[in-house]
Amino acid sequence: MLFFLFASLCGYYRFKTDSPLRVANLLTHGAISVFSLSVREGKAVFYCLLPRKKKTLAALREYRITVEELALCGLPAILYRHRFRFGAMLGLVVAVLLPYLSSRFIWQIEVVGNRRVSDGEVLSLLAEEGVVEGAYIGGIDPLSVANRCVMASEDIAWMGVNIIGNCVEVNLAEYTEKDIPPKDSEPSNVVAKKSGVVKQVILSSGVATVGEGSVVSEGALLISGVNQLRNGSYHYQPAKGQVFAETLGEITVRKPLTTYEKVYTGEIFEEKGYIFFTKVKKFTQDTRYLPASYGRIERKERVMLFGAIPLPIWIIRVEYRPFTMEEVSLSEEEATALALADAYRQIEGELVSAEERVFFENGVVTVMLRYRAVEDIAKDLPLFDTP
Repeated sequence: MLFFLFASLCGYYRFKTDSPLRVANLLTHGAISVFSLSVREGKAVFYCLLPRKKKTLAALREYRITVEELALCGLPAILYRHRFRFGAMLGLVVAVLLPYLSSRFIWQIEVVGNRRVSDGEVLSLLAEEGVVEGAYIGGIDPLSVANRCVMASEDIAWMGVNIIGNCVEVNLAEYTEKDIPPKDSEPSNVVAKKSGVVKQVILSSGVATVGEGSVVSEGALLISGVNQLRNGSYHYQPAKGQVFAETLGEITVRKPLTTYEKVYTGEIFEEKGYIFFTKVKKFTQDTRYLPASYGRIERKERVMLFGAIPLPIWIIRVEYRPFTMEEVSLSEEEATALALADAYRQIEGELVSAEERVFFENGVVTVMLRYRAVEDIAKDLPLFDTP
């Protein structure tokens, strides 16, 4: 099987002769190098490799054996037969070179072992080191890439980058919550960013100065980073925690009865192209008369071989949809509903109660929302000023 494959690649000739016994004797004594000798009706057919043709014919002439050349077989015969079909020749060259060239580039990146760190974060770290789909494999040092990615992330404890064919497999181990060092070790206090009545204190570090039911004002000390020891000295640490309090707030939203909204014209301008590895090429571009205002929709689809094997080729389709801004009149009820929705979206924490007041003046709806909500009012404040 391997010999036949080799013969097909380098090419071989098929010969015919009326002297089968003499050819067989020469083959037995090693005078000629031929293969697949067969005899039928007193005539012999045998094959000779293309590189050995001249020597074989010279040996046969020396022993006065007449042969008839029947055909050239194998890859050289195919190339010769289609020598004027440039498209077929180009396709054959591409078919031969593409597997080799594609094996030198990254087709796919797989991330394994991550739980808290998303695939996007890992791929972003790799991209900063030049490891992206379509990148040249020869310019990548897996060990250096892994070490630099670990140093750049506070959540990754270890990373291994393995190049398997044209796929990059990234294995990583994350720090557990106990392993992650505190990001802020500077001494600090926790103060109130709003006034309110304390409902709950969740202390992580420091000394709580308020408890449930305490009434605090904006800027009041909630958790202290100063801890007095028994010997009278002081220990400074970062104060951490959450302080939930019931607060009062007021939000004002104004909404005119006349507004503007997008109205699409129905026209669609398209761009089509492809990405081969990292090279971008556009097929068509119908954006010569594109107006100033438009919406853009981009679709990127990867080409799959046999529906399962991802190739380093992406088809890109971009649609530009023009629109105009047209004046729209709202009723008082519609404007009020929109203003109230905007006001409620601005409330932080859990809403307890709310009081709504609505005014109409000069074509504008004004909504005043007074509310009570339970929210975290803790705000970190450095204990010492740092230059």
